[in-house]
Amino acid sequence: MIVNLLIPISLVLLMVIVGTGLQLKQFESILRSPVPLLGGTLLQILLLPAGALVIIYLLKPPLELAAGLLLVSACPGGAISNFYCHFGRLNVALSVMMTAVSSILAFIVLPIVLAAVFPMVITVHEMEVPVGELIFRLFFLLLLPVGVGMLIRKYFVQTVERYGQMMQIVGLKLLILVLVLIFYSQWEDATRLVYDAAVLSFIFTLFALCMANCYSGGSRQLK
Repeated sequence: MIVNLLIPISLVLLMVIVGTGLQLKQFESILRSPVPLLGGTLLQILLLPAGALVIIYLLKPPLELAAGLLLVSACPGGAISNFYCHFGRLNVALSVMMTAVSSILAFIVLPIVLAAVFPMVITVHEMEVPVGELIFRLFFLLLLPVGVGMLIRKYFVQTVERYGQMMQIVGLKLLILVLVLIFYSQWEDATRLVYDAAVLSFIFTLFALCMANCYSGGSRQLK
């Protein structure tokens, strides 16, 4: 129970920290040139499930890992990815908007992807998208805390700039806490499948990075 409470609280604090590094003009800039947002979202929706399916056929992992990988590949981007971008000094505004757009599209896309891809690996009689939970997570774990962080930056800009490095350290500690709590809550399965899960995660992450790098390079050439 405590773990289930600490994880969302930590995520909310992380997103507040992410919001302190954002300004409204960054979102306006992305909307004026929406190709990276639309292209990145389409790649996530179409190619990640396809890549997951190929990896599963090649490696033949345990059934529960195969199901997990397919679900991860088909689900919208998570809020925690925005902190990775914030910590790496990447385009956080683009990351936040991709998370929001992919979450909205998940209401339509997720059932289609699961209906088309899941039967190739796993027999599924019925699969429902948790619409209410997705809306809750999108608003309370992403949009609201990021908005609060942006307001803090707007009205206390000098304080944010003065303690920016400290907030980075706090955010990193919160991220480690979230990962530890998730691992703890899945302790039995994590230890039983740790090797297969590590290999599968590494290969899928490498595929996603290569896909993103290729798209990023192509986008720069088009400009």
